[in-house]
Amino acid sequence: MEEKQFDVVGLGASTVDIITRVDHFPAKREGQQALAMIIQGGGPVATALVTVSRLGGKTAMIDSIGDDWAGALVLDGFQTEGVYADTVEVQAGTTTSVSNILVSAHDGARAIMWVPGSVPELSLSEAQRSAIRSAKIIHMSGRHLNACLEAARLAKESHGRSHSMAAQQVQV
Repeated sequence: MEEKQFDVVGLGASTVDIITRVDHFPAKREGQQALAMIIQGGGPVATALVTVSRLGGKTAMIDSIGDDWAGALVLDGFQTEGVYADTVEVQAGTTTSVSNILVSAHDGARAIMWVPGSVPELSLSEAQRSAIRSAKIIHMSGRHLNACLEAARLAKESHGRSHSMAAQQVQV
């Protein structure tokens, strides 16, 4: 990978979210017409990177996803939103996490159901390490915990405590 510089590199879960706005949460065996529905990328870190990208920041995502329909949607979403995704590994024969989120139209309360996907825990590649070393900020959720701990160490070594939020917040 050519040396790239990023404002924010994220390490966490990339998911597909099916968000359904409902009048109320259904009771047992109740059917209900949804008020609205959207399918979009999700995951706390991925969502933050899209926001930073929309605001003009240069971002990259690090994760491992399946080679299924959901993984294809995740990658397409990153490309559309300007998030560098060459550091997202696609694992053959595995599935990507999908969430179904019911949102109450009355008060915004949410009920979340998810299938975690079958991708294994991530071990950082050299391209992913390079992206981490180049970042001004590392944003992590704790998904792929060992990779997060390694990322914090790399950030600390590359930039020192005053330049790395990850190194300041994680004891390494």
